[in-house]
Amino acid sequence: PIVLYNVPGRTVTGLDVETIAELSRTPGIVGIKEASGDVEFGRRVLAACGRDFLVTSGDDATAFDLMLAGAQGVISVASHVLPAQFVDLCARARRGDRTVLAAFAPYRALVDFQFCESNPIPVKTALWQMGVIESPELRLPLLPLEDASAAEMRRRLVAAGVMR
Repeated sequence: PIVLYNVPGRTVTGLDVETIAELSRTPGIVGIKEASGDVEFGRRVLAACGRDFLVTSGDDATAFDLMLAGAQGVISVASHVLPAQFVDLCARARRGDRTVLAAFAPYRALVDFQFCESNPIPVKTALWQMGVIESPELRLPLLPLEDASAAEMRRRLVAAGVMR
């Protein structure tokens, strides 16, 4: 199965709703990772493609809004740092529980900061600070998070209750 990936922030171009709808009728194309961050665009995709087409968010900041609109899940970066929290938040959103947005609020600053540099630099730093991985080592051309940003990551992890 093929999953389309709409991520205009990384590709400098985006799929339009009509193209996604046409592709959704192509055998073998089963869904889309919708990472534009535009919930209204995601709603239009959901309406144009029907219930059998898998729509997942690819934008952590708007994932629960899109799920409340009908998306089935999220392909996430932040869930690596907040796995139990994301499982709970996704279950709430899939049930249509609008309290999910308030429940997400304490994690918002941490989630937003995980995009202060290119992925996977911040998330690897966070996982290393949490003791989940043994090293934050990266391959070139990626470079480690600057000391000030690493300290800010630690502060946000503590503030979100993820670590002490």
